[in-house]
Amino acid sequence: MNMIRNTHSTPGGAMLRTSTAFVALLAALIIGGASAIAQPVVSIVSNPASAYVCFGASHNLICIANTPASSRTTYQWYRDGVMLNGRTGNFMTLNISDYSSGGVYTCAVTAEDTVAFTGTTTVFSEGASVMVVRETQITSHPTSVSTTKGGTAHLMVSVEAIGAPQNFVPSYQWMKRTWNTTTLTYNDTPINDNGRVYGSQSSILTITNANDSDTTGLYVCEVTGFCKGAIKSRVARVFMPAVAVSNMTPNLCQGGTLSLSCDNNVSSLPEGSASCQWFKGSAKLANGNGVTGATANVLKIANVTAATAGEYSCVVTYGSTNLRVASNPITVTVGAEPSIVRNPETTTACEGQVMTMSAVATGEGLTFQWMKGSEILKGETGATLSKVVTPEDAGFYSVVVSNMCGVKTSRIAELNIEPLPAIESQPNDVAFSEGAPISFTVMAKGRNIYDYQWYLNGVAIDGATKQTYTVASAKRSDEGQYYCQLTNLCGTVKSRVATASVAMGVTDDVVSGGYIMSIARPNPTTDVATISYTLPSVETVRMVISDLTGRELATLSNETVNAGSHAVTFSASELNVTPGVYNVTLTAGTFVATQQVVVVK
Repeated sequence: MNMIRNTHSTPGGAMLRTSTAFVALLAALIIGGASAIAQPVVSIVSNPASAYVCFGASHNLICIANTPASSRTTYQWYRDGVMLNGRTGNFMTLNISDYSSGGVYTCAVTAEDTVAFTGTTTVFSEGASVMVVRETQITSHPTSVSTTKGGTAHLMVSVEAIGAPQNFVPSYQWMKRTWNTTTLTYNDTPINDNGRVYGSQSSILTITNANDSDTTGLYVCEVTGFCKGAIKSRVARVFMPAVAVSNMTPNLCQGGTLSLSCDNNVSSLPEGSASCQWFKGSAKLANGNGVTGATANVLKIANVTAATAGEYSCVVTYGSTNLRVASNPITVTVGAEPSIVRNPETTTACEGQVMTMSAVATGEGLTFQWMKGSEILKGETGATLSKVVTPEDAGFYSVVVSNMCGVKTSRIAELNIEPLPAIESQPNDVAFSEGAPISFTVMAKGRNIYDYQWYLNGVAIDGATKQTYTVASAKRSDEGQYYCQLTNLCGTVKSRVATASVAMGVTDDVVSGGYIMSIARPNPTTDVATISYTLPSVETVRMVISDLTGRELATLSNETVNAGSHAVTFSASELNVTPGVYNVTLTAGTFVATQQVVVVK
């Protein structure tokens, strides 16, 4: 791009057309009254030439005409239609001393002949435009620029050549000026395009991939214009100052003092020393309201609030020039002590299940530490406490929330642990006489509130929803297998199956559907007794001995037995059974029968 401004009129253009019309009118006036016959013939052989003439230079205008030899020929020059006194030769020299010398020049050639012809003839040459061109001037000199290592720098010069031809382009040559320590003079060395540097012979010099060598020396542009020899621009520099901002108070809390430092690697340049201006975002900072050092290397802001947070930077200016170098932006955060907006809540969890407590807090850089009472829970450092609980985990919990600006402790939350349902005491088998009461009792383990439901032969008994189930007057239809299902918040558990059977006394065998349970022999017994039984098919047989309260004392048999007759023998002494009346209950499939045995001394 050529930074040049040309101001001109085209030779032979509007000025010439105006002059030509004027010449025609003038000629008509001069020759209008002459005789139309026997006049000398005049013709222009060479018209004066248009030209661009530099201010202070001279220029020759020549007009050559062909007239009869017998004629007396005279010349008169005109500028823009105005006769120039004393300019009466066919050769005229213009000394361009001011811009008014420019214009359209014409020459009137007059032939007067009284010998061979009668009358006078005047002919005007074509107009010649003379443009006065001002000396080429540098209107905008290159200015020093900054760039980063590996960046791009542009140096620019603008040239003005008023009056020069429209197609005139000045020539440029960028040079590197260095100081010769031997001759103690500056040397200007032409710069050549090399792939990294280009535009060395244009109005804009571009340096790409800048390095340290580009910052040594000065840059100057030599311009060759239309009317003057080479002229040189003022010098400019390329420099790579680095400006960096650092935060000297990274852990800043509300009420504290912010301290930022602006450091640059170039403290001064020929253009002047470095000065600093701090900005928050795009707003220029000024001293006051707690702000000091707004135009210094160290910025301080006292008694900071949340509004102090934001992006800060500094701009370094060298001298009174426009050499401005901006630093990196740095983000400042202002912390505040934690605020717990949601505390952990008291909760109840089932043993073996996952318990979750959580807290919500606001603030920067928060850390959490869960506590059980005064005990630190190792590894529990999140906003949520989650674990599979045991009864030992019951207790009081809190969380301590902290950051660089303070510590807050949550409210205390209680954790209650509900145990899984369990049975501490199982129901016992009973043998009853018709019309007598029977009762089954189950005892739950723990402090839970349980729901109870008793079953007979797998069918829920209406209304049997308490810890003890009692039949006031038992009938044979009340025989069977009883169990209780216990439910709490954490699940359901089933008791053992207890058998209720009608006591047959000590003399009768129990016979039913192919099943037979014989009486004990001998009965009464002082120690050993045998009970025989018969099965119609393979069955799982369970035989137990219990006291009259239904408390089981021993299991005499619990195995799968083939069809046929079998016998079970027990020893009262081995079972530590004292003298008294005992029930022996046989369960095989759906068959349940009880025989009493009497132990004596």
